[in-house]
Amino acid sequence: MTPAEKGVEGDPLESSDRMSLSIALRYLPGVDEAPIVLVSGQGEIARGIVLLARSLRIPVVSEPDLSRKLLRVPPGHPVPEELYEAVAVILAALFVSGSPPSPGKGTV
Repeated sequence: MTPAEKGVEGDPLESSDRMSLSIALRYLPGVDEAPIVLVSGQGEIARGIVLLARSLRIPVVSEPDLSRKLLRVPPGHPVPEELYEAVAVILAALFVSGSPPSPGKGTV
């Protein structure tokens, strides 16, 4: 799938479905053993997460199915192993699109 098909391009605020859940992840190679859930939320909290990410120029990706699964992970905890591949696909799409997260920044 292209980065656009994975939701890397376009306006993440266009669809209310995209706004129902937001998960912010951090992955620092050499520091984190796995991507870490920084924050998650639904409704207005989700909207706030996306707006903050955009204001900080952190890439925003729309993956509702994955977001629903990650919503169960408490903030500060690593992504479960069974979701590694799905998260890796998103991170790879960001690198291919030319908008990888900067060191110290997360991905929503």
